[in-house]
Amino acid sequence: MRTKLRNFVISTLSCLTITACNNDIFVEDTSPSVNEVKLDGDGGTAIITYKPNGIKGIYIGSTDNYNTYTYYYDKNGDILGDGSFSFDNIGSITYQSMWSWIDIDINGDKLTIRSIENSSADEQEIYISLDYGHISESIRLIVFPGEPIKMTFLVFVDNNINITPISKIESHAQTFRNNSPTHQQIEFRPYAGREGVALLDPENFWANNLEVETSLPTYLNGKWTLDDNEIHRMILGQRLCYVPKGMDQDITVKVEVPPYTTVKAVCGVEYSSITLPFFVNFINPVSGREFTEIGVCTVSEPVEYRIHTEYEQQ
Repeated sequence: MRTKLRNFVISTLSCLTITACNNDIFVEDTSPSVNEVKLDGDGGTAIITYKPNGIKGIYIGSTDNYNTYTYYYDKNGDILGDGSFSFDNIGSITYQSMWSWIDIDINGDKLTIRSIENSSADEQEIYISLDYGHISESIRLIVFPGEPIKMTFLVFVDNNINITPISKIESHAQTFRNNSPTHQQIEFRPYAGREGVALLDPENFWANNLEVETSLPTYLNGKWTLDDNEIHRMILGQRLCYVPKGMDQDITVKVEVPPYTTVKAVCGVEYSSITLPFFVNFINPVSGREFTEIGVCTVSEPVEYRIHTEYEQQ
């Protein structure tokens, strides 16, 4: 009886052991050593350990989707062309956008990530995806701002100028009732509080909010001219308000109001505007990469005033 019982226990344990082994699925951990890295914009470096076994490819993307490029190189530093290469042939990867430049060197189970530059004013988020076929691992790079992009020159295209002699009129009215036997006066300062407005509107959104320094078309001696030496600091895509050089904000105009008369006087200030194309060149100081943007400059200035009066005797 004891022999039969012992044989039953051994047989049961053997079955449990075999069942457990058949139900176990062993999956290799593909997690990289870190999933988020913060880098200085100009020259930041990080080394990440990853699992090279079974990897199909490495892909790079970012929240910046304008003018982004990814280049793959073999272990000799020669560029890999059509994208049909296997992962084993990749020695390094370069990712570039308008602002960012990231290099990734692949050596065994190590990824050496270098931030060459971030010339924007903001942190850039760049994502590295490790594709294993059945699963994908993600590494998030947060790249801090480095030395900002700079303007090298801005040029107006003066053979395509469009001038509107009167683009708008701004009016201000005063009514004065003179109940006395002596003359009175209404005073106007037509240009008080009036301003010129300039806008450098780039063609592409990536250039908005970049700072430039430039002279502007200005209205002098009855005509528009580009020969102004005054330099304005402007932000592309944002209006600049300023006091035009040829405008006297303190000029005063008087309207006579005879005795026992009501006068309504309207002062209208006329604006003229000019539009012309421009192109501006920028450089990323660290890498020396240059970009040229085109756009349209629009400037409006007060150029003349007119006063209309209506008299009503009492």
